[in-house]
Amino acid sequence: MSRLGLFDKRVCQPTEPIRPEEEKAIDAAIDRIRAMIAELP
Repeated sequence: MSRLGLFDKRVCQPTEPIRPEEEKAIDAAIDRIRAMIAELP
């Protein structure tokens, strides 16, 4: 799962990279999504 575009579609605007302070929040959200997927039957 990629950080790019996950929340705000920045994958369409690569001139705006993810800031370091945003990485932890995005990674935590990705981890939550992965955990939810793992719980699916």
